[in-house]
Formats: sequence, C-alpha cells, structure tokens
Amino acid sequence: MLKLNEMNTLKISVKSNKDAVLLTKLLKSLNFVINVEPVLENKVNKKNQYELLNDLIEKKANSKLFQEIIDPVRWQKKLRNEWS
Repeated sequence: MLKLNEMNTLKISVKSNKDAVLLTKLLKSLNFVINVEPVLENKVNKKNQYELLNDLIEKKANSKLFQEIIDPVRWQKKLRNEWS
C-alpha cells in the first residue's frame, strides 16, 4: 500500500502509444509529480524487423541452402513453367 509523505513509484500500463503520450503529458502537468519516465516495452524488448531479418540472414549465410541447384537459370525457368 502507498504510504503518505514518502516518494512512491507507480508502473502504469496503457493500451496504445497514443494513450501513453497523453498520460505522460497529463502527469507532467501535475505539481506533485516529480518525474515521468515513459518506458515503451515493445520497443525496448523486441527487435525491429531489420534486426530480425539481419539475424536470420547471418544464420543462414553459411548454410548450403541451395546446394542442390546446379543450374540456377534452368531451375528458375522450371519454377516459372510450373506456375503457368
């Protein structure tokens, strides 16, 4: 339980970034609020798409993924012919 006359820290979760921005502005406007530090967990904990793709490419870079393809041009033509 919160105690009077002591500094307390609250952790608040909101549904969207827009809500977080609005709440941050509201809290900063209050006299008794000492500090507001927004933490966007989805941006802190998760990698962006570029980083995820880069990691995937680095993992597969040394694998012999297409080693069974001897003639790439012929292989592509065969794939295209299968679509028609």
